[in-house]
Amino acid sequence: MHGNGTKQEIYLGERSAVEMTALKTGDIEMLQRLEEDLWREDTRSDIVYMKQLIAEDFIEFVRSGRTYDRESILTVQSQPIGAVIPFPDFKVRALSDSVVQVTYDSYII
Repeated sequence: MHGNGTKQEIYLGERSAVEMTALKTGDIEMLQRLEEDLWREDTRSDIVYMKQLIAEDFIEFVRSGRTYDRESILTVQSQPIGAVIPFPDFKVRALSDSVVQVTYDSYII
């Protein structure tokens, strides 16, 4: 297995700081599903869906120190990734009243 932890910011719209610090289980499940969609071949190869999912100012930081922007994600050639889903150690942390940070360990088999 190969691990390459990922951190990502996702915009959730206008919410109060109280709502963001007390994320509902449904919110966390939705964020995990959306993050996993980035790794699934069927959704990753759907360019229309990916353009809706990934914000124009998207930036991803991975464990190796590399960063990826929206364009680099959208232009990657679709191929099976073989990610272990669901992600181990999936966590969501509120960074502000409208931004959360999603972290997890990713493994490719």
